[in-house]
Amino acid sequence: MGREIRLEDVQKLLAKRCAEVGGQRAFARVLGINVGYVHKVLTGKSPPSERMCKAIGVREVGIIYERD
Repeated sequence: MGREIRLEDVQKLLAKRCAEVGGQRAFARVLGINVGYVHKVLTGKSPPSERMCKAIGVREVGIIYERD
């Protein structure tokens, strides 16, 4: 069982992976997805897909909501 990380941590891992392969466009090309979707995940406008999570070495185990 792995350790829990926040969405912000997932975004940081994604940004790092994009940089390693040559940018968002290159990462999208490797995964066969739209570069716009990669950008939306990085800016918090879309959640990462299972495929994207797998590519950066994480897995989604649920979403936690907190009420103010």
